[in-house]
Amino acid sequence: MSRKPFAQRLDDSVRWTGIPDAVIGPPRRRPQRWWSTLAIVAATVGLVAAIGWPALRWPGYAVLVVAFSIANFMPMFGPLKPWAGTEPIDERERAGRARAFLIALSVISFVAVFGLWTIVAMSTLGDWSAATLRLSIVDLAFYIAALYSALPTCIASWAERRLPDEED
Repeated sequence: MSRKPFAQRLDDSVRWTGIPDAVIGPPRRRPQRWWSTLAIVAATVGLVAAIGWPALRWPGYAVLVVAFSIANFMPMFGPLKPWAGTEPIDERERAGRARAFLIALSVISFVAVFGLWTIVAMSTLGDWSAATLRLSIVDLAFYIAALYSALPTCIASWAERRLPDEED
């Protein structure tokens, strides 16, 4: 029986997981139509529940955080290649990415301004405490971060033509 060094045993354990083989090839980018849509809808429902109904504050916040967590994976698997990645990008992909991000950032800007003014109006009319106001602003920040991750992927995914073998 041959004795392997500890470092080689660690390498063998990593190879056993299959992760190095999956990383060797280029990533398979597919449209994430339904996952990105689900993340956006769930984040919206969570935000409205957390801010709109005090009794649903914490369940709404939980839904918002789960949607935020799902949205964070969208850029890794979606059709848009990363900005500073090593994957080659042609003109069509560059134009699609620019279009998706311009639309998404326009929507995010509107949501940020509208959300802040809505929170200010609701806090004035509802006589909120400072803690409730702070929590609502944190909810809005999570929602904007979820939109930033999921919305460009959603826009690019729905803009692509569906291929016959694609499954969401």
